[in-house]
Amino acid sequence: MREAASLLRQAGRSLAANKTRTALSMLGVLIGVAAVIAVMALGTGAKLAVQERISSMGANLLVLMPQRQQSRGVSLGAGAVSRLTLADAEAIRREWRA
Repeated sequence: MREAASLLRQAGRSLAANKTRTALSMLGVLIGVAAVIAVMALGTGAKLAVQERISSMGANLLVLMPQRQQSRGVSLGAGAVSRLTLADAEAIRREWRA
């Protein structure tokens, strides 16, 4: 217990002796904490904005995107190969109305 008190006294003397370094260290910690809080707030705000935008589209929206096809290392691009047929579209329409 005496050792802890001695260490605290020594730390207090060191902080008092180096006031500029202590102030700059405290300022750095404050700026760091503020930056983390700001980034977290921005992330939360962006997440809520995306969720709101998606929910405003409605619950009956269905988006189908075909996969990209590659042939010998060359990308054919999105939509170049259709895997859905008209029969698939009709089946989706029948399921949706049921």
